[in-house]
Amino acid sequence: MCIDPDWMPLEKIDQGKHIGMSSAYIAIMEKEIGIPIVLLPSNSWAETIQFAKERRCDIISMAMITEGRKKYMDFTLPYLSIPVVVASRTDQFFIANLDAIKDKKLGVVRAYAIGEILRQQYPQMEIVEADSLHQGLEMVNQGEIYGFVDSLVSVGYEFQRNFVGELKIIGKFDQKWDLSVATRNDEPLLLSVFDKAIASISEKQKQTIMWLYLTGHTT
Repeated sequence: MCIDPDWMPLEKIDQGKHIGMSSAYIAIMEKEIGIPIVLLPSNSWAETIQFAKERRCDIISMAMITEGRKKYMDFTLPYLSIPVVVASRTDQFFIANLDAIKDKKLGVVRAYAIGEILRQQYPQMEIVEADSLHQGLEMVNQGEIYGFVDSLVSVGYEFQRNFVGELKIIGKFDQKWDLSVATRNDEPLLLSVFDKAIASISEKQKQTIMWLYLTGHTT
């Protein structure tokens, strides 16, 4: 398994260990499947995607389906759906939709699905890639780019820890970040196995995981 090594509170590699919301989900899936799921560390999300293309990863813990990724991965039904937001400086106005800022310079994490989606929907928009959400928000804070696009929970997590009073959310997408387990598409049985494992996760378990990680009650 490969993951995003720096996307808290959703997931992270911390001293070689898988932590974050997805780790709780994967633990449930592992128990349901009855086979150990072993982490293959990567240094960035872009490297995770490269590992998947090279078949070094059998699965990715959390990934959004895109046309480009379907060439080498299958996707389970989503098990987590997160709002997508735009973060900018506190002196910027709130926006009703992305059309209002389509001429602005926006950042995304390199190889994230949202970058592919933005390029398709707004081909004239200038998209700047960062290695991580933290790096991207620093670019916003320094005035290098107008805003940065990421998930609501991750942006909120970064705001609380590193950008208190410096940045704010100025807009929300209609589309959500629907996160599935991605499985290598040359092993179709994997898709079936993980779809069944995800179906075993109750709404109560999902709500508990969300509450624990958003309120900081994990250790």
